Amino acid sequence: MHRNLYRIDDLLIRAGGIALFAVVAAGAAIVIVGLAGQAGEGGAEPIVSGRQVALLLLAGSCPIGLLTGGLAIRRREKRTLAFWKLMQQNVEIHVPDLIANSDHTRADLERSVRLLNNKALGFWVWDRKSDVIRDGRLESVYLHVDKCDGCQASIALRVHASLREVPSCPYCADPVAIESLLELKREAVDEMRAENPPPRARARGPFVEPISIGVFLLLLFTFWPAALAYGWYKWQARSEA
Repeated sequence: MHRNLYRIDDLLIRAGGIALFAVVAAGAAIVIVGLAGQAGEGGAEPIVSGRQVALLLLAGSCPIGLLTGGLAIRRREKRTLAFWKLMQQNVEIHVPDLIANSDHTRADLERSVRLLNNKALGFWVWDRKSDVIRDGRLESVYLHVDKCDGCQASIALRVHASLREVPSCPYCADPVAIESLLELKREAVDEMRAENPPPRARARGPFVEPISIGVFLLLLFTFWPAALAYGWYKWQARSEA
C-alpha cells in the first residue's frame, strides 16, 4: 500500500511540471512569432533573438530546480517505504547486513525509523549495542521460570523477548539454557505476527508546523529558488523531528 509520507515532493513535482509546460509553451510561441516575422520580412531577422534564448534558459532553470528537488525527496520517501515494508515482514534486522545488501545508508535508516515512529506507522527500536533494528514489542519483559543446569536451582527471571542479553543464574552465575529462551522468543514472535494491525508508535516527535501552501505559492511566483529552499527546509524539519 502506498502512503504519502511527505507533501512537499508532490508540490515541487507538480509545480515543476506546470512550470515546464509554461516554458515549453512560451518557447513555442516565441518560435511561431519569429517564423511569422521572418516570413513577413523575407528572412532577414533570426527566428529567436539571443535575448529571448537567454530568457528561456533562465526560465527553464525553474522547472529543472523544482523537479530535481521534488524527485530527490520522492526517492528518499520510497526508501523509507521500502524499509517500512521490510520491517513489516521481519521482527528484527541486523543493520550492517541491511546496508551491505541494499542502497540504504545509516542516515537513511535513522531518518526512516524516526519518521515512521513519529507518524505512528509502527514502533521500532534501534539497539545501538547490537546494531539491530527490531520491533518494539520485542522489548517487552517476560517472567521466565526455569531450572539452572549448573546448580539445579529453580530460578525466576525477567527477560526481554529480544534476548539482547542472556541472563545468568542468580545463584551460580552460569548462563541460563538458551534453548528455553529461544522458545520464549519464538512464541513472542508468533504472537506479534498474528497481531493485526502492526504496532503503533508509543511516543510522537515534537510538533513541526506543516508546509504552508500559501507561503510556498507566494515564494514560487516571486522567487522560485526561495520556494525550493522553503520546501527543502520543511522536509528536513519533518524528517529530523
